[in-house]
Amino acid sequence: MAELLDIVFLTAGSKPGKDGVGDYVRRVGGELASRGYSVGWLAWRDPHVLEVKRRVDHGIMLMRLPAAMTELARRERAIEWWQSHHTRLVSWQLTPYGFHRRGWVGALGVWLRQQMGDAQVQLMVHEIWVGAKRESSPRERVAGHSQVVSWRRMLRGLHPNWVHTQSLPYQHMLRRLGQDAGIIPLCGNIPVVEATPPPDDHFRAGFFGTLYEPLDEAALFDELQRLGQHLRRPVKVLAAGHLGRHGEARWERWQAEPPHGFAFERVKGKAPDTISGYLQSLDLGMTTTPVALLEKSGTVASMQEHGLRVRVLRDDVSFPGMRNPKPAANLCPPREDLVAWWQQSEDPPKHSRLPEVADAYERLIQEARG
Repeated sequence: MAELLDIVFLTAGSKPGKDGVGDYVRRVGGELASRGYSVGWLAWRDPHVLEVKRRVDHGIMLMRLPAAMTELARRERAIEWWQSHHTRLVSWQLTPYGFHRRGWVGALGVWLRQQMGDAQVQLMVHEIWVGAKRESSPRERVAGHSQVVSWRRMLRGLHPNWVHTQSLPYQHMLRRLGQDAGIIPLCGNIPVVEATPPPDDHFRAGFFGTLYEPLDEAALFDELQRLGQHLRRPVKVLAAGHLGRHGEARWERWQAEPPHGFAFERVKGKAPDTISGYLQSLDLGMTTTPVALLEKSGTVASMQEHGLRVRVLRDDVSFPGMRNPKPAANLCPPREDLVAWWQQSEDPPKHSRLPEVADAYERLIQEARG
């Protein structure tokens, strides 16, 4: 007899700390499980396993299918799993390139609808097609055209009961495609674990995760120097997590020849409680995620949940037919003077978004139950 699950999440990958959407599902699904719901999770194309893996993760029944599997074998294993786990609701957490090397999701959407039976489907859009930004290259626009065709096929074939995304620009672009979408905000991927910050006289400004290009490092360090002088505190720049290829190269250069004589410190360890303690030790968070995409950044959400003011370092991405959303009060846009903004702003309270995000999925479960 098939086991009844209240919700099954479908993601590309699942490895902790290596897959942002997987980390999101682990937190949301774990919260739903703690509320008494039965939760399943199928990682469709996981690059971090070499064979099919099954286990219980934070109260969630998880099956990981290797990226190296053929599509036929992957679908066969998925069918076996669905036959033994009947569900009322499937939540497809969509990152197109995670499910197909060219970002084509049409065929999978049609196939999923055929396999779902009477289950209802929510589509949660974490990434859209390439070429959507105003700044896209001609090559990206060509690739994006084929992806848009694939998206239209997916939406027609899947016929989702609900479509959501986490950001206003993506909601806007989906509407331009003819698909209405609601908003479910991201929660941070790092839970707040109360910690006592280490004693440090420095003004601590820190990065968390990838440093995306372009980055005007000269302007950044100049404004940090001015802020440190205003506060009469020496500046220390910190970083946690993997900074990406370009970011790691920058960091090595900064440590070898520290700009303005700043101290530089790399945080060791990737455990969530270590990262939570690190975030709580900072005076200022810094992000290279552009203004237009702040709402889809799990690292920015984590900084906000840990009570940090955040300097946003880029505003070079925009979408046709709309202005970029105005950042929240605790996010300093690139064009604002950091010292003046610091004087006028305050540290936000620590606040986890996880309960309200889980509430949104709980409402979907209740609606799917009828």
